[in-house]
Amino acid sequence: MIHARARSLAALVLGVTVGCQLGCKKDGADPVTGGLPPELRPHPAHVNVGKLTVPEWFASIPTDTPYVVAAFEAVPVAFYARFKDALAPMLGPALGQLRTGAGDAPVLAAVLDELDGKWNQAGFEALGFSAQPRYAVYGLGIQPVVARLEIKDDRAVQATIVRIAGRAGTTLPEPVARGDRRYWRIAASDDTAALIALGDHQLIAALGKAADVDAQLDLILGVARPASNMADGKQLKELMTRHGFGPQAVAFADTHKLASAALQAAGAKPTPLCPSELDQLATRVPRVALGAGEFTPHDLAWGMVVELAPDVAAAARSLQVEIPGLADALSGRPMFAFGGGIDLAAGQELARVAAERLKHLGEACGLPALEQGADQAIQTLSGALPDFAGLLTGGAVALRNIDFGAADPRAGAPRKLDAEAVLASPDARVLFARILALDPQLRQFSFSTDGKLHDLRGSQVPLPIPIAAGVGEKTIVITTGDQRAARGDRLLAARGGKAPLLAFTYDYGGLVGLIHKFGGAALETAPAVRETYDVLGKLLGRAVMTLDVTDHSVALWSSLEVNDR
Repeated sequence: MIHARARSLAALVLGVTVGCQLGCKKDGADPVTGGLPPELRPHPAHVNVGKLTVPEWFASIPTDTPYVVAAFEAVPVAFYARFKDALAPMLGPALGQLRTGAGDAPVLAAVLDELDGKWNQAGFEALGFSAQPRYAVYGLGIQPVVARLEIKDDRAVQATIVRIAGRAGTTLPEPVARGDRRYWRIAASDDTAALIALGDHQLIAALGKAADVDAQLDLILGVARPASNMADGKQLKELMTRHGFGPQAVAFADTHKLASAALQAAGAKPTPLCPSELDQLATRVPRVALGAGEFTPHDLAWGMVVELAPDVAAAARSLQVEIPGLADALSGRPMFAFGGGIDLAAGQELARVAAERLKHLGEACGLPALEQGADQAIQTLSGALPDFAGLLTGGAVALRNIDFGAADPRAGAPRKLDAEAVLASPDARVLFARILALDPQLRQFSFSTDGKLHDLRGSQVPLPIPIAAGVGEKTIVITTGDQRAARGDRLLAARGGKAPLLAFTYDYGGLVGLIHKFGGAALETAPAVRETYDVLGKLLGRAVMTLDVTDHSVALWSSLEVNDR
């Protein structure tokens, strides 16, 4: 068993890596090597940003905002319709349960009553809202937080708000007029205020310290504009081009501005060195960005990217290892599969350096908890890794089919199992010997490490299903099922290639079938839950998530297939 330090290090390295950089594999990666197969690679959007129409109210977003999420285009109504039609059988009962539980929340109950019978395009538009709204959420500094939503009819939305307030037992005063805007200011607490405004086909909401909301009222309402603003959409368009984000959602958070605000909120007592440390942090990890990727009626994707300085990106790339057979193990349409790898020695060094930087930041900026936590991490990361940790660099596991027949799946082994596993190592033969040495019973499965697949049915231990295994120069391969020989031979013969840090995929319909097997009795007593699983199993297809390193970032990408019903 790997020493506890190695497990802790693996978790810490993953955390540091996410904080350092995420990325997708290049489209040119060989699908039969350690890179991802084509169907699992990220799905970035391909957008001609020069043809995008920038909403007029982007001029209200300051270019120096610490964070923003916005849409140049609305999500198509047809996309919502696919989910609405599929989930319609459960929508009524779910809303009924929600309404029953809203007795102590009069505003929620009032909203549900107002929406009754209006969960469609015509219904929303009758309330004054747009069925295809564009939006933006951003900060005037860290706060106030401002949200702007495109609506169809200002007066109709005002009437809707007044009706909801009346249903909730509250009489709203007449809104205050300022320019062509009308707004309500609500004291959320002694020092916090909320604002709701209407005008120019916008619903505007803001929340922040009361003094700041009042001081920046004209900027919130949009009757005044920041001197430097996003009217041209240039900053967000550059993000879309750089990272493959689509017009339905694009966002960023500025590391330096957010860290500075966090220090202020924590009541830290910084030294004169603090600004320099913050500058170094922002230089190394300048922004976190996220957004929609490919967006079609049958496929939707999103990504989150942590941008890195070139030297930090190079250090993160040193974590990558070769996992021969990874792409083949994850290919096709397995019920679920996952794989990836990491150089733990490189990860230990990267994590130690990151901990040292965090300790310096804590010292300089008056954050004793950060300083102490980083110091403890440095001590942990300064020790030697167990020998075993250097022998296992990653691998992959795929479940393609499992069949329990008529038997209860909780009572015993499956009747049929189609699966494979790959363990990658700089020296797979030494790793195999170490594994056999862990438990005397494992030695009964010893076989020649000649790079060929061996059937284990003839071993001294009876096996409930046929299993084959083989050990090559860089991999240990285990396969089960009727195709075990063909798949095992291919996995043993696979070439190497830089693997993602993590790749995970599953087929929603296949997993629903497995849920029915394992939870059949419970589902029979919960028909609404069973129906939900069944509907989603038909509606949703393959889901994919990858965590990987690029030339300038670490990126997390996810995608989901939507089927025709």
